Amino acid sequence: MQGVGSANREQIEKVFYRAFTQLLPSNATFAVARAATIQAARDLYGANSAAERAVTQAWTAVGVN
Repeated sequence: MQGVGSANREQIEKVFYRAFTQLLPSNATFAVARAATIQAARDLYGANSAAERAVTQAWTAVGVN
């Protein structure tokens, strides 16, 4: 488990910026935010990238599936 932390902070910031400015509708739920941030990680760093895994693990850790 890589997780989200200082080692990948720049990647995670880019993922959330892309998701929140380009992929989220104004009425997004947490589940939609999860999907958008995972998609943003795929868009930026590829499917099954370390960034995608970290974002997915973070959402799972806080109970958003």
